[in-house]
Amino acid sequence: MKKKNIIALILFVFFLVNIIAIIIPVFVRAEDNIKVKYNNKIIKSDVAPIIHNDRVLVPVRMIFEAIEADIEWNAKTRVVTIINGEDTIKFTIDSDIAYVNKTKHKLDTVAKIISDRTFVPLRFIAENSGLQVDWSDKERTVYLKDKEDEEKEEVKKNYLLDISVKDDEITLTFKNEDITFNSFSLSEPLRLVVDIDNCIRDTKKEPEIDSDFYKTLRYAQFSNDPIVVRLVAELNEKVEYDFKVKDNKLTVKFYEKGEKPSDDEDEEDIEDEEIIYKEPVYNKKYPTVVLDPGHGGSDPGALGEVDGEIILKEKDVNLKIALKVYKILKEEKINVYMTRGKDVYLSLLERCEYANKKNADLFVSVHNNATENPETSGTMVMYAYDTKKEGYDISGEEFAKIMQKHLVKATDAKDFGPRKNASLYVVKNTTMPAVITESLFITNEEDREKLMDNKYINDIAKAIANGIIEVLDI
Repeated sequence: MKKKNIIALILFVFFLVNIIAIIIPVFVRAEDNIKVKYNNKIIKSDVAPIIHNDRVLVPVRMIFEAIEADIEWNAKTRVVTIINGEDTIKFTIDSDIAYVNKTKHKLDTVAKIISDRTFVPLRFIAENSGLQVDWSDKERTVYLKDKEDEEKEEVKKNYLLDISVKDDEITLTFKNEDITFNSFSLSEPLRLVVDIDNCIRDTKKEPEIDSDFYKTLRYAQFSNDPIVVRLVAELNEKVEYDFKVKDNKLTVKFYEKGEKPSDDEDEEDIEDEEIIYKEPVYNKKYPTVVLDPGHGGSDPGALGEVDGEIILKEKDVNLKIALKVYKILKEEKINVYMTRGKDVYLSLLERCEYANKKNADLFVSVHNNATENPETSGTMVMYAYDTKKEGYDISGEEFAKIMQKHLVKATDAKDFGPRKNASLYVVKNTTMPAVITESLFITNEEDREKLMDNKYINDIAKAIANGIIEVLDI
């Protein structure tokens, strides 16, 4: 073959390879070029990581067997599930959507099957498995390091910022709401000892004592390992006390002998207290729920009237119920968001956009019913879909049936059953399983009286919370 023909052939092959590289996305196989180190030890694998779309993809077993996580593969649905302690991560092959503890995440690159091996994006799985991720371009090495213990210590640590005293109270104010403590008494002299765990004293305040219940009061950094602040109050002989934690405060309340309220009375006081909504700090380990108190602001919703006088507005009772549901779910470690935590107007579109941005696992719009017939009484739950929305394990119909069961039991009202209505805006336009609860009829006298009774409001809130908890299976 002539020399110029050989050169022409080489140029043609070079041109062809470049055209293919432009037209067809190419996986750049890292071979032995890319290494992965976990806690400074190389993770060995018979299949090397690859780079796709400027992202490192690794064989799923390479990482998760190294950190002793469990891996499940469903060939029918093409879903790989990784269970690492309390975290569950799900990938669908060739999909840019992944789920971490039922929360949806959009990926910038997709999981792939290559040479019969499942490859997943390394940074995403590492960051959602309590690992610190670093990349050295010079060394062509991914460094993975446990950061879970450091994060847990930081989350649990609290700071005592202030102490204030009254005749019958001692109130401690902390930086955050994560307050855990133990108390016990000592004799000769009689003392109350309170140890606050994982706490650092961050105040030097020395309050002046003038009390008939305790003679002296001192507090100090009792221990640095573990971190404990200790409070000691020397008591008078005829004293009883109890504790109350609200927001970021711990209060010790003192009583004369025999005057301390019973547990039932104390519980009723707590249930009746005002609940203030605070948007949570998102924790990826727990499911996310959006509560939507219907109506609000300039939109009062249904009106309860007696002799032409408005005595109850739906917007108010919806918010009251939702706040109580929020409090219950918050205690269950659920990420609870509310479209409104006070009396403000929101459009239906704003409510849906808020829930969708939170990638919630469930959406519950809290309402109460109304009709022109004042004799109509009962409870129902509305839904729009009897099929499952993409990426979720339960349909709107199934969600509504569970919620209806709990509401009927709580209200002891006529069971109208779950009702399908495909035109309902907030359940139609949210991307997660969604329902509207219609607890009772404001236009019915008996139902209205229940909605003005705190006991029934508590029962309704507990029913809605229990329905959510059952669906989340926690």
